Amino acid sequence: MNQVEKVIYIAPEGRDDWSGSLCSPAPDFGDGPLASVERAGQIVRSLDKSILAAVHVVIRGGTYYLDQPWRLSGLDSGTMDCPVFYEAWPGERPVISGGVAVSGWQETLRNGLRIWVAPAQGHVFHNLWANGERRLRPRFPKSGLLRTVGPSPGSFYEGTNEFMVGTENLRHFADQDAVEMVYFAVWTESRLPIRTIDWEKGIVHTGLRSAMNACDVACSSHYYYDNVFEELDTPGQWYLNRSENKLYYLPLEGETLDNTQIVAARLVHVLEVAGTRDNPVAHIHFTGLTFQHTEWWRTPESRIFRWDIRKLDPPSERDIGVVLLADDKAADHQAAISCEAALDFIWTRSCRITGCTISETGSYGIALGIGCTNNQISRCLISDHGGGGVKIGTQQFEVADAAGYNVISDCEIRDCAEVFHSAVGVWIGHSAYNQLIHNAIHDMSYSGISAGWVWGYGPSGAFNNLIEDNEIYNIAVNGWMHDLAGIYMLGVSPGTIVRHNYIHHVGKDNNVIGIYTDEGSSYIRWENNIVDRANAAYLHHFGRSNLIVNNIFAHYEHGLIRGKDETPEISFSVEHNIFMSDFQEIVLDWKGRTGYFFRNNLYWCKDGVTFNKENFEAWQALGHDEDSLVADPLFIDAEKSDFNLAADSPAFAIGFKPFPTTGYGPRGD
Repeated sequence: MNQVEKVIYIAPEGRDDWSGSLCSPAPDFGDGPLASVERAGQIVRSLDKSILAAVHVVIRGGTYYLDQPWRLSGLDSGTMDCPVFYEAWPGERPVISGGVAVSGWQETLRNGLRIWVAPAQGHVFHNLWANGERRLRPRFPKSGLLRTVGPSPGSFYEGTNEFMVGTENLRHFADQDAVEMVYFAVWTESRLPIRTIDWEKGIVHTGLRSAMNACDVACSSHYYYDNVFEELDTPGQWYLNRSENKLYYLPLEGETLDNTQIVAARLVHVLEVAGTRDNPVAHIHFTGLTFQHTEWWRTPESRIFRWDIRKLDPPSERDIGVVLLADDKAADHQAAISCEAALDFIWTRSCRITGCTISETGSYGIALGIGCTNNQISRCLISDHGGGGVKIGTQQFEVADAAGYNVISDCEIRDCAEVFHSAVGVWIGHSAYNQLIHNAIHDMSYSGISAGWVWGYGPSGAFNNLIEDNEIYNIAVNGWMHDLAGIYMLGVSPGTIVRHNYIHHVGKDNNVIGIYTDEGSSYIRWENNIVDRANAAYLHHFGRSNLIVNNIFAHYEHGLIRGKDETPEISFSVEHNIFMSDFQEIVLDWKGRTGYFFRNNLYWCKDGVTFNKENFEAWQALGHDEDSLVADPLFIDAEKSDFNLAADSPAFAIGFKPFPTTGYGPRGD
């Protein structure tokens, strides 16, 4: 067994013509640490790993600005007996940055406000941070959203590039070509560059089409204008004036030129780990590193996800195909899934990201794409992303090359979807046997977890996934997105288990769901979950043989909603659950009273309970809820989210099995 471990050092004061065998420069400066991860990778690649027990690339604290993404291929792999570690020096914080530090600032006054001006950085960018905090471009209106005032041409799913906004909502933009109309249509948002404005008719024409056209939906067709130069009047805002070749920033109180570091995004990826089917990347571990400052781009070559929809009979059997085309669409039909990720992995096996911070990006944080198997992301902070947190799998069904068997554990995923508001905390596409366990996912514009990628009963690669012990909260924080959930499922998913999760404070007056089985969701087991304070506790669109057992649903407006289901099979079974709220409505079924099975449940509202506008006795007369009860469950203190049961709770009579109401989210420090 090999005992020798090779150690290579990188430091801000290093040089790439040194050996990297010293952690700091020698007194005579004849040798010392390396300066870059690229040079360290060259040395790692040249080593004979068959005679080593491990290779450690130890990176000292400081910021390492990249001119190009850090790239690793199958040639950079470790082995099972000799893994390769890229790790932080203990107690220090190395930052791998895809941005550029802005310099050359001059302070002046504008309309009584301090304003800093610097030369433009030589590239166009959409993201900027000051002292580690995201700063926003000026927008109109400054808060809230506007709404279109009339119909737009184009179908619901095809989208549109013509918007009737009304003359009262038009603006004479100083730099119209730089302004983006951010348009919300139910569960999508589109960033649309303005092409022309019809001032007499109050119509905006955009250079790209929106993902969807929802002007006839009451909760939809809202928008705001982003990157509006004349709205630059609030501390914390910034603006890149391309015609003047200048960058403007309005500092916050207390920010000075001496105590403020401003970083502009430049690279789309900060780390690219790309193997091949024949030579995957394997056994590389990233530990304690920080990855930051990436950009987003929509170009004519961008591969935007959209649907090819052909309605069949019955409607629940409609054929929805995935089409990836470079067309004039501005955005995806769901989850902003075509957004790139700061850390991009393909054909990667048995690699680990542990104790890292992935933050301050323009798109998603991490993507485990095609061929990524047996990888682990653990104890990481994944925050402040223009898109979402983590993507696993692909948009198309790849049987032989599918991603799977990956573990996301003990991570905090927060403050995502800052730019692409429809992005999600964790997305699982066509990928199986993954585990999402003990994570905290919070402060999101859209869904916390989204798993599955087939609308209907077509072949799906998302099955046997485990979602367990997560805490998901503060979902839909700004109220702009609709048709979303703390945990959202889609398509046929045999073997998938959603167990012992705590989902709370979901929604902001926009009908947001705690847990949601959307079109075709089938064969999923929901067990021992708590859903507290959601607009609706559970929504089922259509699907087959889902089991909802031994869960607690509290403080909702609607307990359980079913949309439609033409299948003759049972769509879901509801057994041994507790429903408790100040709202009476337990079940709202839009289509009928058959196709599901209720038994041994406990219901409570001090004003009585209703099932499809009927009382409990009428509901039971239809054959539902044999051996169920209407009674106070006697939680210890439900108002303070203590859902433990008193010893004499009637929940025991309906076969409810108590489970721990703690232990959610990351374990330990």
